[in-house]
Order: sequence, then structure tokens, then C-alpha cells
Amino acid sequence: MSKLENLPMLEDADDYQDWRIQFEAFLKCGVEDTQHTAVLVRCLSRSILRDLRARIHPVNVLEKAHTELLTILDSMFKVEKLELARKAHLFELKQKGKSLDDFMSECRREANDCDWTNFDADKAAILTFVIGIDDVAIRKHLLLHSDGKSSTDLLSAAKIVLASTQEAAAFSKRREIANAVLSPKNARNRSPSRSRRELKCYSCNGNHYRNDCPHRNECSKCGKFGHIQAACGQIFHHRPRSKTPSHSRSQGRATTIQGTVKTARILDAGLIPPILIPFVIQGKKIQLEYDPGSPVTIIDAYSWKLIGKPHLVPSNFDLSSITGDPLDIMGQFTANAKFLNQEKVLQVLVHRSPTKVVGRDWVRSFGQPLISHATELLLPYNDSNGVYKVQTSLQRVLSRHVEIFEPGLGHCSRVKAKLHLKENAQPVYRKAWNVPFALKEKVDAEYDRLEALGVIEKLTQSGQHQCTGLNKQLELQQHPIPTITELFQKLNGGKKFTKIDLSDAYFQIELDEDSKRLVVINTHRGLYKYNRLPFGIASASAIFQELMDQMLTGTPNAAAYLDDIIVTGKNDAEHLEALSKVLERIRDYGLKIGKDKCKFMQDSVEYLGFIVDANGIRTSPEKIRAIVDMPPPKNIHQIRSFCGMVNHYQRFVPNLSTLRKPLDYLTKKEVKFNWGREQANAFEKIKEVLQSPLLLTYYQPEVPLFMAADASKDGIGAVLFHRFPNGTEKAIAHVSKTLTKSEQNYAQIEKEAYAIVYGFNKFHQYLWANHFTLLTDHKPLVTIFGSQKGIPQTAASRLQRWALILMGYSFNIEYVNTKNFGQADGLSRLPLDSDQQFEETEAESEKFHIANIHSTQAELPVDVKQIARETTKDPILMQILKWIQGSWPEKVRGSDFQAYVCKKDSLSLVNGCILWQDRTVIPYMLRQKVLKTQSL
Repeated sequence: MSKLENLPMLEDADDYQDWRIQFEAFLKCGVEDTQHTAVLVRCLSRSILRDLRARIHPVNVLEKAHTELLTILDSMFKVEKLELARKAHLFELKQKGKSLDDFMSECRREANDCDWTNFDADKAAILTFVIGIDDVAIRKHLLLHSDGKSSTDLLSAAKIVLASTQEAAAFSKRREIANAVLSPKNARNRSPSRSRRELKCYSCNGNHYRNDCPHRNECSKCGKFGHIQAACGQIFHHRPRSKTPSHSRSQGRATTIQGTVKTARILDAGLIPPILIPFVIQGKKIQLEYDPGSPVTIIDAYSWKLIGKPHLVPSNFDLSSITGDPLDIMGQFTANAKFLNQEKVLQVLVHRSPTKVVGRDWVRSFGQPLISHATELLLPYNDSNGVYKVQTSLQRVLSRHVEIFEPGLGHCSRVKAKLHLKENAQPVYRKAWNVPFALKEKVDAEYDRLEALGVIEKLTQSGQHQCTGLNKQLELQQHPIPTITELFQKLNGGKKFTKIDLSDAYFQIELDEDSKRLVVINTHRGLYKYNRLPFGIASASAIFQELMDQMLTGTPNAAAYLDDIIVTGKNDAEHLEALSKVLERIRDYGLKIGKDKCKFMQDSVEYLGFIVDANGIRTSPEKIRAIVDMPPPKNIHQIRSFCGMVNHYQRFVPNLSTLRKPLDYLTKKEVKFNWGREQANAFEKIKEVLQSPLLLTYYQPEVPLFMAADASKDGIGAVLFHRFPNGTEKAIAHVSKTLTKSEQNYAQIEKEAYAIVYGFNKFHQYLWANHFTLLTDHKPLVTIFGSQKGIPQTAASRLQRWALILMGYSFNIEYVNTKNFGQADGLSRLPLDSDQQFEETEAESEKFHIANIHSTQAELPVDVKQIARETTKDPILMQILKWIQGSWPEKVRGSDFQAYVCKKDSLSLVNGCILWQDRTVIPYMLRQKVLKTQSL
């Protein structure tokens, strides 16, 4: 027993490694093998024994071999769990009255206990020694003369400095005594004369000018940039520190525990991004920054309010930041904390400023490597060499607002959207759209997703709700959309730019209860009502812009156009301060951001079709690429289309008629098509005029807006333009693309509609939230897209799908004769190459149309392949097929073709079959078989 009494008990995880060495040494001092387990159990504290028993339950601990128990203890106190805590403890060491020898010994001992795979232990001891030493004079000397020296050399140098300072102090003391003896008793103390005027820095209170200050960073008190906390002029209403400290558990004695938060950042943190660990605190998801230098876990006041303002008690911790400034701790509370599948009841401190860190107390309590489940809020950017760097100050700002980047849908906490009906508005019943079997799973998945997010809600009693074509029944809400001039005035003088994208922006605004009754959709699963503001509601843009203007009121260097927010500053500090304010407002409003679509502190960004940089704004190359990259005409038809485009614009630029003469020459009947140098020069000069300020303008919301779109057999094109009071038309942007092989098989009416949808897609940022005029040279589309009665049921499913897209916009549609439609016709006949991104998106939606056709064809009594085969044998249908793939003649002779001529705009090809709208045209040889089967 006497031997056992000499063996220290294992009571603390920090002592485990030392205890294990002592325990193994003890066993070698004559302890019998049969007693090893009993000795081991005897050495454990009650709490550790309790944890050990829980791990091997229901096996009795005395039935295990001591080697097995040691293995379990190793896993409980493994080095990976304690490594960061050890390093943090190492960097917290202070001399605190120890001799230099004792302090260096402690530094070496603690450093040797750490794992320094990529860092020399002696260097770590030196660093800790220099940081923790009390004497400022010694520290300054060592910082100047430490390069290349070992800890032994540094210790000797420190001792020399200490001896010299002590001797100097003694000498000063002797002179002080001598002066006191010789001075008259009533002599007055006089202030020493100042050799120069005393200076004061307003960033750190130092004795230098502010421009020379190395501390023009972020203030830990107010969160602003340009000064540190000691020089902060911000007034905070601090809670007076309690004079009655909280009591410790042992014997009720009052204690004050000191600590430093974020000490780990003293080591060139500029290359280390914040490490964030997800917790659930009081039922709310909160990410805390991993800070092994902090002894305790801290959250900010905002997070405390978010989790319901738990009752606070005075804290017994006296904490300071790495600058030595005391932290303004509001108090502490006991929290229910969850990490992965573990739940704990732990203490949390609340800090007034934006500080959220997980300290060593929680790291030890959860007992596993939290770091393996952490995330980094990395925002790299490419420098001129293509090397990724981390913008540390930006990282710090973003990490303070990390909750707005978390997955999930935001929920505006300030306002609810209200829709207003016109007087005598009448609901219109719409039947549910048929969903093809092939797409039913995907459609159901989307409904499930929206229902899970709370965007839509299933209705059980339709009698209390209205199912209506809503937009035409709404009284539009009025709120001004900012002009380009107004927006860019706020960005004047900016050096770098941040563009923020709000994810699922409109869905983040809840509808009020009355409005929810109006926004009802009929689906194959029954009726659903929208709880959130849906895209496509005519008033949505004005409602959202009003919210953005309200949110950004009082935030300089920031502007918003609907859900696109842009931030800047005259320097990095001003930019970061503005960004911090904007993110704080977004957080306060309960909104969320799509980080992947954001651009932070870029030298230039594209915003509303312009390139914005420190030099100002300029037109985005994409807006005029359809003109710049337009290929030269290859035949007489393309020449005529291009000349028609020139003819449209020469009303505003008279000299264009002179430039086009070499091209007009080729359109004469007796002239053979020969594209020469004269024609090529004229073509390029005309393109230069078309993209010049004479015919181009920037978007101006107060000027009437028009979009014209057209299609040819090979391509589609669209132009967005303003028509000014004097009748002048100037283009804002042009787009065009070549039709794919499958798109060339569309019916002509579908190609024309496709051109409109393409224009809407490319010009969305200009058209959305504005009323404009759509121009087309295809009369049937005026009925389909402009009908006050809604989409005709006889329209093909492809047209119905596109019509639904267009319903989200506010426009009038007008017919223009093809002869006067040159501005769009030329773009469609001389298109650019394919637009892969748009085509991939459209191809995904096109599956709906194809699946619908397949389901219809499956009901036919003959096989689709047989229909396609017989179509190639039918002379009438083969000629129709060639005309669909090419172009229809101006006059068609023969009575057999007349039935097809009157429907030519609605004829298309799918899988070798001719379709009229969505109905398959049956070849002559199969008609009797189909009719006979249908009559049975």
C-alpha cells in the first residue's frame, strides 16, 4: 500500500501522458502481473473510472487486462484531442515572477510535449519565451537579435540584458537618493521641458502621426476599421462589472479566472482562414470559430438574442483580447449544446461585439477532434500570376456573419408582402397541367422541396381559396426602381467592388394571410397555396425593391437593383466597413446569401450589363458581341437580311446608305454573288457604326423599352432598345445564336416563339420588373402571348410552356410587318454560334414536351417507328418534310398540299414524324388502319 500511496492519481486529461509514463515505470518496480489491473483501477479518479466503466459496459472493469484498459484510456485521452490545447497553453505561458531559468525550463517542457512535425521545438520555445517575458527591454532586445540563435543563446542574451538593466536601475536609485539629500525641502517639482510638440495618433494613441501608424486595422470594440480599441471613440453602454463575483463550486470561495481570447492569431494569421465548427445551441444552428487560444466558449449578443435570450448570470472570467483590451462580457448562461450525435450542458459567455469562438472548455467536453468536422470560409481570388490568396480582413468580416451563408431559405423578419386586387376582380379556374409519366418523379421532388422549405402548403378545402390568373387582377404596387445614374452615383470613387446575390430572393419574403389565399396553384397533386412571394407575380419586383431600399437606408457605398447588391469603398478599410454594415443589415432582416454567386472585393465586376471598375463603367462586351462577331453573308438571302437591318437604322444615321452601296450592288438580279474586298470593307465599317454611340445607349428606366425578336431557318436573334421622344431608336444590347439540328425541326411559329424566349432569357435583368413592348413579325404569336383570356388550350405544349415563362413579365405585344423588322431579322439570319449554356437549360425543359408527345403517340394503334418509316415513303409528306427542314416556297401548287400550307407555321418534326402542334400526322398507307382501330 505504501507504494500505491506514492503513485499520483490520474485526475486530469492534461496529465495523462505524464501519468502513463509514471504508471508503466511503477509496474516495473516489482508489481506482480496479476495485480496490474487492480493497481490501474486504484490510480484512477472517480470521474475517469466512471467514464471507463461506461465504455466497456456490461463487462466488469476488473475482468479486463490492464493492457486493454490502457488502450481504452489512450483512445479517451489520445494526443490528437489535446494537441491544439497543448499548443494553445504553450503560447499562453507568462513569466509571472519566475526566474529566467525556471521560465525557460517551463517553455522547453511544454514545447517538448507538443507535436512539431513541421516546426522545431526549440524555435517554439524561443517564440513562447519572447512573447511571455515580462521585461519589455529584454523582449525588444531579443526581437532584434534572435535570428539564428538557439534557446540557450537567447537565454544568455536575456540574462545579460537583465543584469545591465538591474545595474542601471540601481545606479538611478543611488542618484535619486543623492539628489533628494542635496535638494532644498521646499523646492517645487518642475515638469521636464519638452524638446518637441507631443504627438497623438488617433488610431492607437501612440506618439506619431496617424499615416505612420501600423495599427490602422479593425477595432475589436466597435468593429470598424482604422483604429484599435484603446483609441476607439465609440460609446457603449456597458453593464457595470459585478462587484459580487460568482462563486466556485469548491467551498463557495469567490474566484476570478483570467484568460486571453484569440491568442493564436499572433502568429501571422494572415495566411490562416477562420475555421468554423457547426453546433446546435438551444435548438439553433450556430457556427463558432475554432480558437484553441481561448479558454472558454463565447457567442455574440446577436446569437444570444437568436436563441431566445437565455437568463445571464455574472461571469467569473476576466478576459482580454490579444491587444490587451478587456472584453465586454455581458454574462454567461448554461446552454444545451449539440455536436453531431452528442449533447452536452455547457457554459457559454456572451460578448457584446461580434465574437463567436469555441474554446478549450467545449473541445475537452466533447472529447473528439472537432477540427475534422470544421469548414473554412475561404474566398480566394486570382492575382496576376494565377496564384490563389486569402484576403484575411475580408475573411474576418465574413466569419462574423457566417449564419447568412448557411444553407437553407432565409425568412424576412421585418415585413410581409401584401397583394392588392383590382375592384371587381374575378377568379378564373385553371385546370391542372398534365404531367408526363417520365417527368412525374422530378416534378414531385420539386413540390416536396418547396413544401419542406415552407414556400408552398397543401390545401384541403378549396372553397376558402381562389385559383386565379392573378397578374391581370392585381393592382400593381408602385415603388421606383433606381436608374442606372442613381445606382452608379453611389459607386463613384470606388476602388474595388463586391457583388452580393440573395439566394431565392423573393422566396425569402412571406406573404400576409390575405395574400396567401390569392396565390393558389392547381397541380396533379391538388391545390397548393404559396406562403412566400413567388417569382412571376406582377407586384413582386416593386415589393422587393422597396424592401432593399429600406434595408440599405443609411449605408453609404452600397446600392441594390432588386436582388443584386453592390458595395464599394474609396479604400479597403472603407469597403470592408461598408460591407460589414450591409451584411449586418442582411442578417438583421433574416435574409440569406448565395455565397457561390457572390464576388467579394474584386477589381471589376459585371453589374446590370456594365463592367464596373475604378475607372468608371463601360459596356459589357456581351451586349454587342452579336454585332462584333457577326459572320459575313454567304448568299443573296443573307445579304438582303443584313441590308434590311442597315435600312432600319439608317433613319438615324444617314451616311449608312452610302456605306451599304457595295452590298446593295450584290442584291441586283443580273449580278452574280461575289463577296470581294470592297464588300468586306463595307460590311466591317457598317458593323463599327452599329456598335458606336450613334446607335448604342445605356439602359435608362425612364425611357420606353422595346424588345424585338425574330427567327430564320438557321438562327434566332433579338435586340433590346430604347425609343426616345424624338423617335430615335438606340440599341441597348444585341443577341443571336445558331439553331441546333433538333431546333431547326421546330415549326416556324415555335422558332419565332423560341427567339422571344431567348431574348427574355438574355435580357432578363432589364425586362424583369419593367413594363415594355414586345415586337414580333409573326401574327399568331400576338394571339397566343397577348391574349387577355390566357393561353389557348389548342396551342402546342412547347408554346404553352414558353407562354408560362412569359407570364412572369409585364409587356404589351405588337405585330410589325416583316419589311419593317430589319433590326431583328438581320441578327437571326447572320447568327453567332450556338449558346451552350442556354441550350442545356432549354434541353432539360424540352424533355417535358418530348415526353408529352411520346405519351400521346403511345396511345396510337401503330408504332412510332412504323409511322416514321411510312412518312419517308409518302411522296406528299416527304415534300412537306423537306419544306419544314428548309423553307416554304412563296407559292405552293397542287391541291394535295393545300391542307398543309394553311397550317405550315404549326408543322414540326419529332423523331422522323411530322407533327401539327402536338398531334402526329399519319401517312396515307396507315390511315385506314388507324381509323378502323379508333372506330372500334
